Amino acid sequence: MDRTERILAHVDQGGRGLEIGPSHQPIAPKSKGFNVEIIDHLDREGLIAKYDGHGVATEQIEEVDHIWGGESYLDLTGGDSAYDWIIASHVIEHVPDFIGFLKSCQEVLKPGGVISLALPDHRYCFDAMREATSLAQLLDSHLDGRAKPSAGTIAEFMLFTAKRDGALSWAPTNAPAEWEYIHTLEQSRDFFEIARNIEDSEYRDAHVWCFTPATLHVALDSFAFLELVDLEVVEVSVGGAEIYAVLRRREAGTGTPAASIDRSALHEARVAERAEPGAELALNGTALNGTALNGTELNGTATNGTVPAEQLDAAVAAAVEVHVTAATAENDQLRAQVAALEEEIRLTRATKSYRLVEPLRRLERARKAFLEPSA
Repeated sequence: MDRTERILAHVDQGGRGLEIGPSHQPIAPKSKGFNVEIIDHLDREGLIAKYDGHGVATEQIEEVDHIWGGESYLDLTGGDSAYDWIIASHVIEHVPDFIGFLKSCQEVLKPGGVISLALPDHRYCFDAMREATSLAQLLDSHLDGRAKPSAGTIAEFMLFTAKRDGALSWAPTNAPAEWEYIHTLEQSRDFFEIARNIEDSEYRDAHVWCFTPATLHVALDSFAFLELVDLEVVEVSVGGAEIYAVLRRREAGTGTPAASIDRSALHEARVAERAEPGAELALNGTALNGTALNGTELNGTATNGTVPAEQLDAAVAAAVEVHVTAATAENDQLRAQVAALEEEIRLTRATKSYRLVEPLRRLERARKAFLEPSA
């Protein structure tokens, strides 16, 4: 089963659906007969211009039905409980409010409708040097109503994303490797300063969340148990460097769902995931090295050995490569903006008017220090 088949496995392919952010790699394209509406942040012409020159198949970009500007999907589409399925491939790791995203999807899903997600296993992509996201981080970002990545997230993303033997994603392995940081310390500092000091700075994209299969499954279960969403976990499975998750909107009046995963096994699962790729662990008595967390077959074969690199889906690597290429171009643009601002500040400080009022500024600082002495 390839990645497209995995993502579509629980989708009613004759039903009405939404695909969020498919860009140049739609999973359920209109050209193949899917009754699908597309949500993206730009129209088709804008997406083609964005990816022009990045070596991707821009001819696969389809007409965008709904251009998202930060509103809920219900407000955007007007489709209250109107869709049978929603697909989001390599979207959720970018969303600052994971729970808010799921709630927005839930509003437009019919009862029994599914959300099919694909996202990177952070251990096998350029996020490998970062720690897995905690439940507390996910909950706090939602309660804070976060609409863009925090300054801390930007700093971590810039400082610790790295290539392994020149690759941005790879098949599961713990073999020795050469690591290369993607961003310089100067770029990381510049991005952090902009994000920290300019409250209304433009949106800066990043991988906000880093998951393993076990940590994602427990997070999804917890959202439902805490009654933040009315979605039950159908499946969490893995394939190469990707995690696949399927959620179903529950029927009204069915009560708080029971956990679909044994929480007491979480520690054991995390230890096993950190130990080596494909290490055996048990969740509800099911071994991960041949089955998904809910008992569904993973790859058809055991994953307790290194997966050959050629088996890694090329679409995953291509998607990651495009993201990093675009981020690098954005970095260069930002550094130019920072340099221009620094030069503007330097020129301002060199003006006669600035020098004339400097004594007044010193006097004001002294007055504040006198009236508000430090403890």
